[in-house]
This record gives sequence, structure tokens and C-alpha cells, in this order.
Amino acid sequence: MEVALQQLGFNSACTIRNLWTGKEVGTFTGTFAPHIRRHGAGLYRISAKPKSK
Repeated sequence: MEVALQQLGFNSACTIRNLWTGKEVGTFTGTFAPHIRRHGAGLYRISAKPKSK
């Protein structure tokens, strides 16, 4: 399953955290495509990455 981050309002890099494991998945731009098993589910927090000064 692929999610276009721009459709969610993220136009720059964002960080993604798996809320069930508590682990940060990484920094993404463009799309996020987690591996979710058939009949499975996932819960993620997507946050805008702060811009560098």
C-alpha cells in the first residue's frame, strides 16, 4: 500500500513513526509504502520535519 504524502498535505520531508512499536521508520519525501500483510493493519504518525536554519 503506497501513500502519496503530498495528498496528506506534506510538501517537504517528513518523519514517520510506527505507533505500535514506538520506533521511528525514517524520513520520507514523496511517498510512503509500508509493508502490511494481507488483512493486516498499521498505525503511523507522520510529522513535518523541521526546516534547517
